[in-house]
Amino acid sequence: METRQAIRSFILDREARNISRRTVRFYEQKLGKFCARHPQVPEVPDPIREFLRDLKRWIYRQRVKARKERAKGEKVGAKAAPVKYDQGRFF
Repeated sequence: METRQAIRSFILDREARNISRRTVRFYEQKLGKFCARHPQVPEVPDPIREFLRDLKRWIYRQRVKARKERAKGEKVGAKAAPVKYDQGRFF
């Protein structure tokens, strides 16, 4: 099976479940990069596990960074600005 078809089915399922459009776009971005690396769904799950592990690490680092920035803003008494994730840096 082509990875592109599997991803499209996944996205359609998420949309049917009324997942937020922002989350669906995030999935499309990240899974599009996976699709570019693996045009066919891998026979063994190792590449998928590795991709998801790296994605989880990236999300964790972004959350830690955001917490630190908010804490820093609280220490100086200023209102912390919303944190924007640099998703392009992940890949």
